[in-house]
Amino acid sequence: MNYKIITAGVMAVVILSLVLYRRIKKRGGQKVPQGLQVWDEQGQIVLDTNDRLGRVLGQVQFSGDGSITDSRLLDGAGFCFAQFHTPPTEWPATAPLVHVTFSGATMSWQNYRDASGPTSGVIFYGVW
Repeated sequence: MNYKIITAGVMAVVILSLVLYRRIKKRGGQKVPQGLQVWDEQGQIVLDTNDRLGRVLGQVQFSGDGSITDSRLLDGAGFCFAQFHTPPTEWPATAPLVHVTFSGATMSWQNYRDASGPTSGVIFYGVW
């Protein structure tokens, strides 16, 4: 084994580390920025990791009124969207089929009922 080559390699790493440390110290001890930024064709930032992004936490089947508790809902503002299995036959197209509210760690919903019964489907929920 050639110890001279190994010793030279270790010394090169130590010297490089010291040079980088001194550069960072000259900047006032600031760390190198990190994160993700995405620009469009005009050079405008369209996504920055400082932006608030949504996160889907889960889904729940519904047929009628109900609620769930998920402590992760406390991590931000709640949002949801629904996929319906049985939409009602007597309801205007622009009206909500399920009314969802968030309070703390609880998501509650009230379901629309027509002559054929309550709608059913899946509510996907999350925070942003």
